[in-house]
Amino acid sequence: MPDHLHIRIPWEQGDIHYKEFQATVNDTHHKFDELCIVRVLKGSTVWMIGHEQVRAEAGDIIFLNNLEIRKRTAVSPDLSIAAFSFPVSFLSVAVECLQCFYARGAAFSHRLRDVQLLACYDAIAEEMREGRSVTVILAHTLLLLTRATRLYAGTPQALLTATRHTLSGAAAISASLQRINQGLTAELYVDELAREAGMSAGHYTRLFHQLVMQTPAHYIAERRVSLFLSRLQAGEDNVLETAFSCGFTSASGFYKTFARVCGCSPMKKLKEMRYEGRENNRDENGAV
Repeated sequence: MPDHLHIRIPWEQGDIHYKEFQATVNDTHHKFDELCIVRVLKGSTVWMIGHEQVRAEAGDIIFLNNLEIRKRTAVSPDLSIAAFSFPVSFLSVAVECLQCFYARGAAFSHRLRDVQLLACYDAIAEEMREGRSVTVILAHTLLLLTRATRLYAGTPQALLTATRHTLSGAAAISASLQRINQGLTAELYVDELAREAGMSAGHYTRLFHQLVMQTPAHYIAERRVSLFLSRLQAGEDNVLETAFSCGFTSASGFYKTFARVCGCSPMKKLKEMRYEGRENNRDENGAV
């Protein structure tokens, strides 16, 4: 393994990173901006994660959220680690996976050791090295986190129950993301979402932006555009009717949001999608 490997894949809402490096005590006293899944490749280390001291050895996988300050207090001479990091919004399609990072009870352990988790991590590392698409990387990330969630669920009191009294602010935002993604076609109001999260609208908006790197309004708008595009791909072709069915309430608001998100008009995007569809059909049919 090289002394240091850093692969970055650009993504629309923040870059995705994969690193491998020889670690020391002094190089990690900082706060990450993304969620991070760490694998200890060789050696051992002791971390202070928040107020908890965690010992990790080769084969351990550790989940670190973007609110935790951590530093290594001891390392073996041969310590090397891999770190896969990504924005919170990378998991917006499966927000239940955020439990691995946020929904923690008194018995929570940062460390997991499991053959299937290691296989998923290896697949992610290989895909990052090969520069595969974000969609492929996301699929293996969801497999890894789904497996981890099941493992944590089998540990008594490892995860918090989703009640207003036990949810942390971050977990409340993850629940809010799920609420948004399930209700895109209905009217959504920031004041109502904040009230459901047990926060003031101002605090909710600040915490949402800190975690998702977008305001609630922008996140909802972009998710509605994604839903609109998926329905066009499924065969719907009336632009405004489809837009209204995706939760947009005015033509002007839809066109303005679409231009901001996609950089073009809906009709131009529709023509591009139809052209790409014809080209894909030609390829599948062996046309030359």
